[in-house]
Order: sequence, then structure tokens, then C-alpha cells
Amino acid sequence: MNPGAAAVPGRRLADPPRQQELEVLAYGENQVFLGGDEYVLNEVDRPFAVRIAAMSSFQVDEGAAIRVAASLSLPRTATLEQVEFYRSDLLVEAVRDVGGQAAAGAARTIQVEALIDGGLPDDFIRVVAKLADGREREDAQLLQGTDYQSEIDVHLVQLQVLVTDSDGSPVSGLSPRDFEIRENGRERTAVALHTAFDVPLVLGLAIDTSDSIVPIWSQVRGVSAGFLESA
Repeated sequence: MNPGAAAVPGRRLADPPRQQELEVLAYGENQVFLGGDEYVLNEVDRPFAVRIAAMSSFQVDEGAAIRVAASLSLPRTATLEQVEFYRSDLLVEAVRDVGGQAAAGAARTIQVEALIDGGLPDDFIRVVAKLADGREREDAQLLQGTDYQSEIDVHLVQLQVLVTDSDGSPVSGLSPRDFEIRENGRERTAVALHTAFDVPLVLGLAIDTSDSIVPIWSQVRGVSAGFLESA
């Protein structure tokens, strides 16, 4: 800093901590701009993880093949050594060259692909990512349904409802067609309907047996037994 320059108080950092950018500018005499730099404070790092993002089958001259795409999450300090693709227990390909993205640096997510000869429906694809420091992560998926698993994303949401008539009595004999579901004005289809009798109940009862309960222990035991019988 120029001896004649004054330090300008800055803002306090966020509480709780979060990622913030700090820009530093330097000025000389007569407010002549000398230079600047930017820093990232409390930079959020990524966990080391690998996930099979997509699998699709297609025909080649030799027969069927499978294109496997894996998504890797790499921390800032991580150096990727290689990514191994297996069909069941058979190592098919080991990818070592993913360009400059393999070297340590900023936290990043990269994609790695491989072609695998088609296998049996009960085979599975396994992807293993290895770092230079020896850490490994893996993911696996069955080949069955390869043509569709990367194209369909289904979220099944369970809704608990109580249907009563005008007298307040529970209504039975309903089907999914009797329900209309809307989300932000968009109609959703009811896939299935289950009653309370269809859902298994796991019930646990904790009872205090300390000395303070001794005077009323017989009452506690009676109430507990009655509750379990009625439930």
C-alpha cells in the first residue's frame, strides 16, 4: 500500500459463514489505479463422489454396445488418477486422460464416458474413481432397463388423506379415480390408493420405570396394556 494511502474499513464477514468474494484495489497518489486482485473467502468445497449419470445401448457392427457416462465430483485439492469401468467383475476400460480437469485446483464436476460391449440383462456396470492420494469412490447399476433409465425421472409422492362424509364418518370403497390432485394448477394422476389396513404398523412404547413411577406403576401398566390392545 502506498504510504500516503488510507485504509478503508471493510464489511464484516457473513455470519454464519458462507462463500464470499473479496476484491482488493490499490491506488497511488492522486488516486492513480495501481492494480487489484480478487479472493474467494470460505470457498465451499465439493465432496469426492462418483455417480453413473446415464447408460444407453446402441447397435454397432459387432453387436450391441453400451455407452456409460459417469459424473465425478472432485474437491479442490484432489488430483484424479483414473476412472475404471467394469462390466460385472470384468475391467473393461481405465480412463486416465481427462485433460486439465484431472489436476488439483478449483472444486469441479467432470464427465467421463466409456463404451462397453453389451452384456446379459443381469450384468451390472460399476464405475470406480481413484485419486492420486489413494482415495476411491464407486457406483454401480444393473444393465436391465438400460434403454430407459437415463430418460425417465420419476418422483412418487405419498399423500395421507382422511375422507369423511357429511356426518364425519370415514368413506370406504374409493379408487384412485375418485381423487383429483393439482400441483400449482397442474393436474397430477393418482397412481395407487392404499387404506390404513394395507399399511403395516410398527409401534414402539417406551415406559418410564424409574423410582418416581413406583407409586403409580400398576396404573401405568394397566394404561399401557389397554392402549396396546385398542391399537
